[in-house]
Amino acid sequence: MFSHVHIIDDDTTTVFLLRMLMQRIGFSETITSSENGSVALSFLAEQTRSGQIPQLIFLDINMPVMNGWEFLEHCQSLHNGSLTIPPIVVLSSTVDPADERMARKSPHVVAFLNKPLTREHLSDLLASFGKNHQHNS
Repeated sequence: MFSHVHIIDDDTTTVFLLRMLMQRIGFSETITSSENGSVALSFLAEQTRSGQIPQLIFLDINMPVMNGWEFLEHCQSLHNGSLTIPPIVVLSSTVDPADERMARKSPHVVAFLNKPLTREHLSDLLASFGKNHQHNS
């Protein structure tokens, strides 16, 4: 189980369903969200200062204000002592393989998954990345 994951997605239904699924399978103790990349960057800056950085981010591509591509670009330029970027799972409803190639160019992206996320997707992520982030009670 992760202690904290963050969802960046403007679709409130997607966020709600993803939270429910995560809670149902015990994916993360804390689940936070931002409605776009700009809000998420501010959140990550605040979390970096407090030392409470999420262990995994779920990032939608298509959002208003700052989309997923712009968020990844900002992560590249801001990744230094003032901002810690956790591993990112890009979420997409696209079937264009170019999107996956583009996402994987970012050193922060650890997975590219098509929406809707399933229990199997989350179980695979937990098996792959959660073992490094086990929370001991």
